[in-house]
Amino acid sequence: MQTLINYRFRRDGLLVLLLQIGCLMAVFVLGLALDNTSTLSNLYVTDGINYLDQAVENVAIGDLWKIANEAPTSVLTALFNAFVLSISPLLFPLANSLLLVIAIRGFSHGNAINGLLLFLMLPYFWLSVTLPSKDILSLTLFSVLALRLMQDGKSIGYSEVLLWSAAIFFVRDGFGLVVLSTSSLLFFGRKLRFSPRTLVIVALVSAFGMEFIKEEILPSIDVLDRTAGIAAMSQYSETIAPGSGGLLLRLFGNITNLAFRPVFLDLNGGISSLGVVFFVSGLSLVVAFICFLDKLRKPGSTRDQYIAAYGLINMIALSLSPYVQGRYCLPLVGLVFLMRDVSNRWITKCFCIVAFLSVLAGIAYRQLPDYPPRYDLTAFSLSRVIDWP
Repeated sequence: MQTLINYRFRRDGLLVLLLQIGCLMAVFVLGLALDNTSTLSNLYVTDGINYLDQAVENVAIGDLWKIANEAPTSVLTALFNAFVLSISPLLFPLANSLLLVIAIRGFSHGNAINGLLLFLMLPYFWLSVTLPSKDILSLTLFSVLALRLMQDGKSIGYSEVLLWSAAIFFVRDGFGLVVLSTSSLLFFGRKLRFSPRTLVIVALVSAFGMEFIKEEILPSIDVLDRTAGIAAMSQYSETIAPGSGGLLLRLFGNITNLAFRPVFLDLNGGISSLGVVFFVSGLSLVVAFICFLDKLRKPGSTRDQYIAAYGLINMIALSLSPYVQGRYCLPLVGLVFLMRDVSNRWITKCFCIVAFLSVLAGIAYRQLPDYPPRYDLTAFSLSRVIDWP
Protein backbone atom coordinates (compact mmCIF):
# COMPACT_ATOMS: atom_id res chain seq x y z
CA MET A 1 0.00 0.00 0.00
CA GLN A 2 2.91 2.31 0.72
CA THR A 3 3.96 2.25 -2.94
CA LEU A 4 0.47 3.37 -3.94
CA ILE A 5 0.66 6.40 -1.67
CA ASN A 6 4.28 7.55 -1.96
CA TYR A 7 4.46 8.21 -5.70
CA ARG A 8 6.60 11.04 -7.00
CA PHE A 9 5.34 12.61 -10.19
CA ARG A 10 8.10 13.24 -12.67
CA ARG A 11 7.49 15.22 -15.82
CA ASP A 12 6.90 12.15 -18.00
CA GLY A 13 4.56 10.67 -15.38
CA LEU A 14 2.52 13.85 -15.26
CA LEU A 15 2.27 13.98 -19.05
CA VAL A 16 1.08 10.37 -19.18
CA LEU A 17 -1.46 11.04 -16.43
CA LEU A 18 -2.84 14.05 -18.30
CA LEU A 19 -3.00 12.00 -21.50
CA GLN A 20 -4.92 9.23 -19.75
CA ILE A 21 -7.42 11.62 -18.16
CA GLY A 22 -7.79 13.52 -21.44
CA CYS A 23 -8.52 10.31 -23.34
CA LEU A 24 -11.14 9.20 -20.83
CA MET A 25 -12.82 12.61 -20.83
CA ALA A 26 -12.84 12.56 -24.64
CA VAL A 27 -14.86 9.34 -24.51
CA PHE A 28 -17.33 11.06 -22.19
CA VAL A 29 -17.66 14.13 -24.44
CA LEU A 30 -18.03 11.96 -27.54
CA GLY A 31 -20.78 10.07 -25.78
CA LEU A 32 -22.63 13.29 -25.06
CA ALA A 33 -22.37 14.27 -28.71
CA LEU A 34 -23.63 10.90 -29.95
CA ASP A 35 -26.19 10.27 -27.20
CA ASN A 36 -29.36 8.50 -28.38
CA THR A 37 -27.86 7.87 -31.82
CA SER A 38 -26.47 4.70 -33.39
CA THR A 39 -23.53 6.47 -35.04
CA LEU A 40 -21.16 4.63 -32.73
CA SER A 41 -23.19 2.04 -30.90
CA ASN A 42 -22.53 0.61 -27.44
CA LEU A 43 -20.27 3.48 -26.47
CA TYR A 44 -20.79 2.73 -22.79
CA VAL A 45 -20.58 -0.45 -20.77
CA THR A 46 -23.65 -0.90 -18.58
CA ASP A 47 -22.13 -3.27 -16.07
CA GLY A 48 -22.67 -2.27 -12.44
CA ILE A 49 -25.99 -0.41 -12.62
CA ASN A 50 -28.11 -3.18 -11.12
CA TYR A 51 -29.88 -2.18 -7.90
CA LEU A 52 -28.67 1.40 -8.34
CA ASP A 53 -32.02 3.15 -8.53
CA GLN A 54 -33.27 1.41 -5.40
CA ALA A 55 -29.91 1.88 -3.67
CA VAL A 56 -30.11 5.64 -4.19
CA GLU A 57 -33.55 5.72 -2.59
CA ASN A 58 -32.28 3.69 0.37
CA VAL A 59 -29.33 6.03 0.84
CA ALA A 60 -31.68 9.01 0.73
CA ILE A 61 -33.75 7.60 3.58
CA GLY A 62 -30.67 6.39 5.46
CA ASP A 63 -31.53 2.67 5.21
CA LEU A 64 -28.15 1.17 4.35
CA TRP A 65 -29.06 -2.28 5.69
CA LYS A 66 -31.73 -2.54 3.03
CA ILE A 67 -29.05 -2.20 0.36
CA ALA A 68 -27.21 -5.17 1.84
CA ASN A 69 -30.41 -7.22 1.91
CA GLU A 70 -31.37 -6.42 -1.69
CA ALA A 71 -27.89 -6.86 -3.18
CA PRO A 72 -25.89 -8.93 -0.66
CA THR A 73 -23.09 -9.87 -3.07
CA SER A 74 -22.92 -6.43 -4.71
CA VAL A 75 -23.19 -4.32 -1.59
CA LEU A 76 -19.85 -2.56 -2.09
CA THR A 77 -20.75 -1.70 -5.68
CA ALA A 78 -24.19 -0.45 -4.68
CA LEU A 79 -22.90 1.68 -1.80
CA PHE A 80 -20.08 3.22 -3.82
CA ASN A 81 -22.25 4.01 -6.82
CA ALA A 82 -25.10 5.31 -4.68
CA PHE A 83 -22.68 7.62 -2.87
CA VAL A 84 -21.30 8.99 -6.14
CA LEU A 85 -24.77 9.39 -7.63
CA SER A 86 -26.03 11.19 -4.52
CA ILE A 87 -23.45 13.91 -5.22
CA SER A 88 -23.81 14.09 -9.00
CA PRO A 89 -24.12 11.55 -11.84
CA LEU A 90 -21.47 13.58 -13.67
CA LEU A 91 -19.01 12.52 -10.95
CA PHE A 92 -18.87 8.97 -12.32
CA PRO A 93 -16.32 9.78 -15.08
CA LEU A 94 -14.05 11.46 -12.54
CA ALA A 95 -14.35 8.76 -9.86
CA ASN A 96 -13.90 5.88 -12.31
CA SER A 97 -11.01 7.63 -14.07
CA LEU A 98 -9.28 8.00 -10.73
CA LEU A 99 -9.80 4.32 -9.91
CA LEU A 100 -8.54 3.27 -13.33
CA VAL A 101 -5.40 5.42 -13.03
CA ILE A 102 -4.74 3.98 -9.55
CA ALA A 103 -5.02 0.43 -10.90
CA ILE A 104 -2.71 1.12 -13.84
CA ARG A 105 -0.21 2.90 -11.63
CA GLY A 106 -0.20 -0.02 -9.21
CA PHE A 107 0.42 -2.61 -11.94
CA SER A 108 3.12 -0.50 -13.60
CA HIS A 109 4.93 0.45 -10.35
CA GLY A 110 4.44 4.11 -11.27
CA ASN A 111 6.55 3.74 -14.44
CA ALA A 112 5.14 6.26 -16.90
CA ILE A 113 5.88 4.36 -20.13
CA ASN A 114 4.64 1.04 -18.73
CA GLY A 115 1.52 2.77 -17.44
CA LEU A 116 0.82 4.33 -20.83
CA LEU A 117 1.30 1.01 -22.62
CA LEU A 118 -1.01 -0.84 -20.22
CA PHE A 119 -3.59 1.94 -20.56
CA LEU A 120 -3.52 1.61 -24.36
CA MET A 121 -3.71 -2.18 -24.19
CA LEU A 122 -7.00 -2.19 -22.25
CA PRO A 123 -9.35 0.26 -24.00
CA TYR A 124 -12.35 -1.78 -22.81
CA PHE A 125 -12.08 0.01 -19.48
CA TRP A 126 -12.25 3.38 -21.25
CA LEU A 127 -15.89 2.68 -22.08
CA SER A 128 -16.55 1.63 -18.50
CA VAL A 129 -15.53 5.00 -17.08
CA THR A 130 -18.67 7.03 -17.76
CA LEU A 131 -21.21 4.83 -15.95
CA PRO A 132 -21.28 2.84 -12.69
CA SER A 133 -18.78 0.05 -13.27
CA LYS A 134 -18.08 -3.24 -11.54
CA ASP A 135 -15.23 -3.80 -13.97
CA ILE A 136 -13.16 -0.79 -12.93
CA LEU A 137 -13.81 -1.21 -9.22
CA SER A 138 -12.86 -4.90 -9.29
CA LEU A 139 -9.79 -4.10 -11.45
CA THR A 140 -8.59 -1.56 -8.90
CA LEU A 141 -9.07 -3.88 -5.94
CA PHE A 142 -7.38 -6.73 -7.82
CA SER A 143 -4.40 -4.50 -8.60
CA VAL A 144 -3.95 -3.76 -4.89
CA LEU A 145 -4.23 -7.45 -3.97
CA ALA A 146 -1.73 -8.49 -6.66
CA LEU A 147 0.70 -5.74 -5.68
CA ARG A 148 0.55 -6.70 -2.02
CA LEU A 149 0.77 -10.42 -2.77
CA MET A 150 3.87 -9.96 -4.92
CA GLN A 151 5.66 -7.28 -2.94
CA ASP A 152 9.34 -7.64 -2.18
CA GLY A 153 10.62 -8.22 1.32
CA LYS A 154 8.25 -9.20 4.12
CA SER A 155 5.26 -11.17 2.86
CA ILE A 156 1.74 -10.12 3.73
CA GLY A 157 -0.42 -12.09 6.13
CA TYR A 158 -3.23 -14.34 4.97
CA SER A 159 -5.72 -12.05 6.68
CA GLU A 160 -4.89 -9.38 4.10
CA VAL A 161 -5.51 -11.86 1.28
CA LEU A 162 -8.92 -12.54 2.82
CA LEU A 163 -9.61 -8.81 3.18
CA TRP A 164 -8.93 -7.86 -0.44
CA SER A 165 -10.62 -11.00 -1.78
CA ALA A 166 -13.72 -10.20 0.29
CA ALA A 167 -13.71 -6.65 -1.07
CA ILE A 168 -13.62 -8.00 -4.62
CA PHE A 169 -16.37 -10.50 -3.76
CA PHE A 170 -18.72 -7.71 -2.69
CA VAL A 171 -18.12 -6.02 -6.03
CA ARG A 172 -18.11 -9.05 -8.34
CA ASP A 173 -18.90 -12.19 -6.38
CA GLY A 174 -17.78 -14.86 -8.86
CA PHE A 175 -14.47 -13.15 -9.56
CA GLY A 176 -13.96 -12.67 -5.82
CA LEU A 177 -14.33 -16.40 -5.15
CA VAL A 178 -11.89 -17.21 -7.92
CA VAL A 179 -9.34 -14.68 -6.67
CA LEU A 180 -9.66 -16.00 -3.11
CA SER A 181 -8.93 -19.57 -4.20
CA THR A 182 -6.04 -18.68 -6.53
CA SER A 183 -4.47 -16.21 -4.11
CA SER A 184 -4.71 -18.79 -1.33
CA LEU A 185 -2.99 -21.39 -3.52
CA LEU A 186 -0.20 -18.95 -4.33
CA PHE A 187 0.15 -17.75 -0.73
CA PHE A 188 0.42 -21.20 0.85
CA GLY A 189 2.34 -22.63 -2.13
CA ARG A 190 5.09 -20.07 -1.61
CA LYS A 191 5.08 -20.77 2.13
CA LEU A 192 5.59 -24.48 1.38
CA ARG A 193 8.25 -23.61 -1.23
CA PHE A 194 6.36 -25.10 -4.16
CA SER A 195 7.79 -23.98 -7.49
CA PRO A 196 5.64 -21.83 -9.81
CA ARG A 197 5.40 -24.70 -12.30
CA THR A 198 4.18 -27.02 -9.56
CA LEU A 199 1.46 -24.55 -8.56
CA VAL A 200 0.20 -24.38 -12.14
CA ILE A 201 0.13 -28.19 -12.34
CA VAL A 202 -1.73 -28.38 -9.01
CA ALA A 203 -4.28 -25.84 -10.28
CA LEU A 204 -4.76 -27.71 -13.55
CA VAL A 205 -5.17 -31.11 -11.90
CA SER A 206 -7.59 -29.65 -9.35
CA ALA A 207 -9.59 -28.01 -12.14
CA PHE A 208 -9.85 -31.31 -14.03
CA GLY A 209 -11.12 -32.94 -10.84
CA MET A 210 -13.65 -30.15 -10.25
CA GLU A 211 -15.03 -30.63 -13.76
CA PHE A 212 -16.57 -33.96 -12.79
CA ILE A 213 -18.22 -32.82 -9.54
CA LYS A 214 -19.20 -29.23 -10.24
CA GLU A 215 -22.61 -30.26 -11.62
CA GLU A 216 -23.52 -31.33 -8.08
CA ILE A 217 -21.77 -28.38 -6.41
CA LEU A 218 -23.16 -25.49 -8.48
CA PRO A 219 -26.82 -25.76 -7.40
CA SER A 220 -25.86 -25.92 -3.72
CA ILE A 221 -23.91 -22.63 -3.78
CA ASP A 222 -26.28 -19.74 -4.39
CA VAL A 223 -23.66 -17.37 -5.82
CA LEU A 224 -22.37 -19.88 -8.37
CA ASP A 225 -25.83 -21.09 -9.34
CA ARG A 226 -27.10 -17.53 -9.86
CA THR A 227 -24.03 -16.55 -11.88
CA ALA A 228 -24.40 -19.56 -14.14
CA GLY A 229 -28.09 -18.77 -14.62
CA ILE A 230 -27.38 -15.18 -15.65
CA ALA A 231 -24.73 -16.30 -18.12
CA ALA A 232 -27.06 -18.89 -19.63
CA MET A 233 -29.54 -16.15 -20.54
CA SER A 234 -26.96 -14.08 -22.45
CA GLN A 235 -26.68 -14.58 -26.19
CA TYR A 236 -23.01 -13.58 -25.97
CA SER A 237 -22.05 -16.28 -23.44
CA GLU A 238 -21.12 -19.68 -24.80
CA THR A 239 -21.89 -22.66 -22.59
CA ILE A 240 -19.55 -25.65 -22.92
CA ALA A 241 -20.35 -28.99 -21.31
CA PRO A 242 -18.26 -30.16 -18.33
CA GLY A 243 -15.38 -32.59 -18.70
CA SER A 244 -11.63 -32.41 -19.26
CA GLY A 245 -12.15 -31.47 -22.91
CA GLY A 246 -14.70 -28.84 -21.95
CA LEU A 247 -12.29 -27.22 -19.50
CA LEU A 248 -9.60 -26.92 -22.15
CA LEU A 249 -12.08 -25.50 -24.67
CA ARG A 250 -13.30 -22.90 -22.19
CA LEU A 251 -9.71 -22.01 -21.26
CA PHE A 252 -8.86 -21.54 -24.94
CA GLY A 253 -12.05 -19.55 -25.48
CA ASN A 254 -11.50 -17.26 -22.50
CA ILE A 255 -7.98 -16.47 -23.68
CA THR A 256 -8.61 -16.08 -27.42
CA ASN A 257 -12.28 -15.38 -28.19
CA LEU A 258 -12.15 -11.60 -27.84
CA ALA A 259 -9.15 -11.40 -30.19
CA PHE A 260 -9.84 -14.24 -32.62
CA ARG A 261 -13.63 -13.97 -32.91
CA PRO A 262 -14.25 -10.21 -32.97
CA VAL A 263 -17.66 -8.63 -33.59
CA PHE A 264 -17.18 -5.20 -35.08
CA LEU A 265 -20.73 -4.46 -36.29
CA ASP A 266 -24.09 -3.89 -34.66
CA LEU A 267 -27.48 -5.08 -35.91
CA ASN A 268 -27.81 -2.05 -38.21
CA GLY A 269 -24.42 -2.63 -39.78
CA GLY A 270 -22.78 0.26 -37.93
CA ILE A 271 -19.48 0.12 -36.09
CA SER A 272 -19.75 -1.19 -32.54
CA SER A 273 -17.27 0.62 -30.34
CA LEU A 274 -17.67 -2.13 -27.76
CA GLY A 275 -16.61 -4.71 -30.32
CA VAL A 276 -13.54 -2.67 -31.26
CA VAL A 277 -12.30 -2.21 -27.68
CA PHE A 278 -13.04 -5.86 -26.89
CA PHE A 279 -10.83 -6.82 -29.86
CA VAL A 280 -7.86 -4.68 -28.78
CA SER A 281 -8.20 -5.76 -25.15
CA GLY A 282 -8.50 -9.37 -26.30
CA LEU A 283 -5.23 -9.09 -28.20
CA SER A 284 -3.65 -7.89 -24.96
CA LEU A 285 -5.05 -10.90 -23.11
CA VAL A 286 -3.43 -13.31 -25.58
CA VAL A 287 -0.16 -11.37 -25.22
CA ALA A 288 -0.39 -11.77 -21.44
CA PHE A 289 -0.89 -15.53 -21.82
CA ILE A 290 2.22 -15.74 -24.02
CA CYS A 291 4.25 -13.72 -21.51
CA PHE A 292 3.16 -16.01 -18.68
CA LEU A 293 4.12 -19.13 -20.62
CA ASP A 294 7.44 -17.64 -21.70
CA LYS A 295 8.33 -16.77 -18.12
CA LEU A 296 7.73 -20.36 -17.00
CA ARG A 297 9.79 -21.97 -19.78
CA LYS A 298 12.82 -22.17 -17.52
CA PRO A 299 12.80 -23.82 -14.08
CA GLY A 300 13.10 -21.56 -11.08
CA SER A 301 11.17 -19.78 -8.35
CA THR A 302 11.71 -16.11 -9.02
CA ARG A 303 9.20 -13.39 -8.21
CA ASP A 304 8.38 -12.94 -11.90
CA GLN A 305 7.75 -16.65 -12.31
CA TYR A 306 5.32 -16.66 -9.38
CA ILE A 307 3.49 -13.73 -10.99
CA ALA A 308 3.29 -15.67 -14.27
CA ALA A 309 2.01 -18.72 -12.41
CA TYR A 310 -0.59 -16.55 -10.67
CA GLY A 311 -1.83 -15.31 -14.04
CA LEU A 312 -2.14 -18.82 -15.47
CA ILE A 313 -3.80 -20.17 -12.33
CA ASN A 314 -6.44 -17.44 -12.51
CA MET A 315 -7.09 -18.21 -16.18
CA ILE A 316 -7.57 -21.87 -15.33
CA ALA A 317 -9.87 -21.11 -12.37
CA LEU A 318 -12.01 -18.69 -14.38
CA SER A 319 -12.47 -21.42 -16.99
CA LEU A 320 -14.22 -23.65 -14.44
CA SER A 321 -17.30 -21.54 -15.11
CA PRO A 322 -19.67 -23.34 -17.51
CA TYR A 323 -19.58 -20.42 -19.93
CA VAL A 324 -16.92 -18.53 -21.87
CA GLN A 325 -16.64 -14.83 -21.08
CA GLY A 326 -13.15 -13.55 -21.73
CA ARG A 327 -13.64 -10.06 -20.31
CA TYR A 328 -13.40 -11.46 -16.77
CA CYS A 329 -9.77 -12.34 -17.59
CA LEU A 330 -8.84 -8.79 -18.66
CA PRO A 331 -7.56 -7.69 -15.21
CA LEU A 332 -4.88 -10.38 -15.54
CA VAL A 333 -3.18 -8.34 -18.29
CA GLY A 334 -1.95 -5.99 -15.57
CA LEU A 335 0.14 -8.80 -14.05
CA VAL A 336 2.48 -8.65 -17.05
CA PHE A 337 3.61 -5.20 -15.92
CA LEU A 338 4.22 -6.41 -12.37
CA MET A 339 7.00 -8.59 -13.80
CA ARG A 340 10.30 -6.73 -13.97
CA ASP A 341 12.04 -8.74 -16.69
CA VAL A 342 9.43 -8.30 -19.43
CA SER A 343 10.41 -5.47 -21.75
CA ASN A 344 8.00 -3.19 -23.57
CA ARG A 345 9.71 -4.12 -26.83
CA TRP A 346 8.89 -7.80 -26.22
CA ILE A 347 5.28 -6.95 -25.36
CA THR A 348 4.91 -4.82 -28.49
CA LYS A 349 6.43 -7.55 -30.67
CA CYS A 350 4.04 -10.13 -29.21
CA PHE A 351 1.12 -7.76 -29.76
CA CYS A 352 1.95 -7.42 -33.48
CA ILE A 353 2.30 -11.20 -33.90
CA VAL A 354 -1.00 -11.85 -32.11
CA ALA A 355 -2.72 -9.19 -34.26
CA PHE A 356 -1.54 -11.02 -37.39
CA LEU A 357 -2.70 -14.36 -36.01
CA SER A 358 -6.08 -12.85 -35.17
CA VAL A 359 -6.60 -12.00 -38.85
CA LEU A 360 -5.93 -15.61 -39.84
CA ALA A 361 -8.09 -16.92 -36.99
CA GLY A 362 -10.90 -14.50 -37.87
CA ILE A 363 -10.94 -15.77 -41.46
CA ALA A 364 -11.08 -19.36 -40.23
CA TYR A 365 -13.81 -18.69 -37.66
CA ARG A 366 -15.93 -16.95 -40.29
CA GLN A 367 -16.37 -20.31 -41.97
CA LEU A 368 -18.06 -21.75 -38.88
CA PRO A 369 -21.87 -21.66 -38.63
CA ASP A 370 -21.94 -20.41 -35.01
CA TYR A 371 -19.97 -17.19 -35.43
CA PRO A 372 -20.92 -14.68 -32.69
CA PRO A 373 -24.03 -12.56 -33.41
CA ARG A 374 -23.85 -8.85 -34.08
CA TYR A 375 -24.16 -6.54 -31.11
CA ASP A 376 -27.59 -5.36 -30.10
CA LEU A 377 -28.42 -1.66 -30.33
CA THR A 378 -29.71 -1.41 -26.77
CA ALA A 379 -26.82 0.80 -25.76
CA PHE A 380 -27.28 2.65 -22.49
CA SER A 381 -28.29 6.26 -23.00
CA LEU A 382 -26.19 8.75 -21.07
CA SER A 383 -29.19 11.07 -20.80
CA ARG A 384 -30.79 8.55 -18.43
CA VAL A 385 -27.86 8.94 -16.05
CA ILE A 386 -27.88 12.72 -16.20
CA ASP A 387 -31.62 12.81 -15.56
CA TRP A 388 -31.33 10.81 -12.36
CA PRO A 389 -32.08 12.83 -9.22
